[in-house]
Amino acid sequence: MSSEPPMKRPRPITSELSFALEPLARWRGKPAPMRQPKEIASFSYDDKRVQHHDGRGLKYYWPPALGQNMGNGFKEFVKHDDSVDEHLDSLLAALVHHETTPPVPVSNEEDNTYVEPPKVLPGIDFVTWRGMATKLLCTPFSNDGWSMNAVRLNNTIYIEEHKQPPRPMDERGELFSYTGYKFEALSTLRRPFGEVERKEIEERDKEVVNNIEQYCSIVKTSIGNSRLVLGGEVDCVYDYKPEDGENPSSHYCELKTSKLINTDRDRTSFERYKLLKFWAQSFLLGVPKVIVGYRTNDGILAHIEELDTQKIPSMVKKNNPQGPPWDASAAINFMAGLLEWLKTAIPEGEGMWRMEYAGTGKRVVEVKRVELGGYGFLTEEFVEHVVTKHANAQEEPKR
Repeated sequence: MSSEPPMKRPRPITSELSFALEPLARWRGKPAPMRQPKEIASFSYDDKRVQHHDGRGLKYYWPPALGQNMGNGFKEFVKHDDSVDEHLDSLLAALVHHETTPPVPVSNEEDNTYVEPPKVLPGIDFVTWRGMATKLLCTPFSNDGWSMNAVRLNNTIYIEEHKQPPRPMDERGELFSYTGYKFEALSTLRRPFGEVERKEIEERDKEVVNNIEQYCSIVKTSIGNSRLVLGGEVDCVYDYKPEDGENPSSHYCELKTSKLINTDRDRTSFERYKLLKFWAQSFLLGVPKVIVGYRTNDGILAHIEELDTQKIPSMVKKNNPQGPPWDASAAINFMAGLLEWLKTAIPEGEGMWRMEYAGTGKRVVEVKRVELGGYGFLTEEFVEHVVTKHANAQEEPKR
């Protein structure tokens, strides 16, 4: 395998491919078949952003006291440097680890049989972060543009964010962004409730908040005829994480914040924009519960609401009898159609492709080739792993 680094300057080709969103009516109707997301692996980041293939970063939900100021500790906030492009590095490393973990011996006195670790990648069509999949799922009902990079290796398409310079944010914007992380700190424990002292629960407001530590879940799922592996941060466990082979995803929950809803206009905005993303993010990882902390304009935690992920679309529909601002079935069908098209638009082989959606005006997803050689953002370790371990692997039968 070549050890040459990826080309520094993208070399675009002259032709582009495009996938139209309109008319939206063609996406409505019965949703494409889906496979319930199932966790296949997980990993953690510590406070130095070092990756560990274990659950040390997992936290446990315990309701916070109302009336707390979610701006407390803002000046001490330890913020992850998101200007660093981490690509898919940790997700790929977790997959390599999962597929190369030493075999587990079978307890049998008569022989010394070993069980090989499962092969995840054969038969998988797409690997990406949950954040990228969320953008694709929300595209028909969003004015937010996006740009992503894609490469195809061994018949699997890997998608990452095409990182752009961050938009400048004033201090007020930074503060409101911080309240989301503060709500997580106020709502979680580092160990199950039965293992912590009362003082630890009552003094969560004094904890220095950081968004460097994380726990990430990796799930296997399908949308339409496409099978996906998605990695995404999980905020906490609602009750407990099972150890008996049960799917842990059904015990996770997402923690979100929003300003207090005081007017019909507030409600409309919340349902159109925030609930769409809340639903999409949780739906894709199979997280069944979203807990929303509502803050006043002064940043005071005023109300907490627990939402059932599966019921969010019907709730939005019920509150908007004249027509909901978004349609979950249409979003799923659009994503199923887009993924199926990408499998024909992005060929097997070296090179990197750019996927772009402007958000406004031109309602199409455009794909163009931007690098002619190499495998772009895929790590050398991962490419070597796939080439050596999966070159002749048989695909798992699709179900």
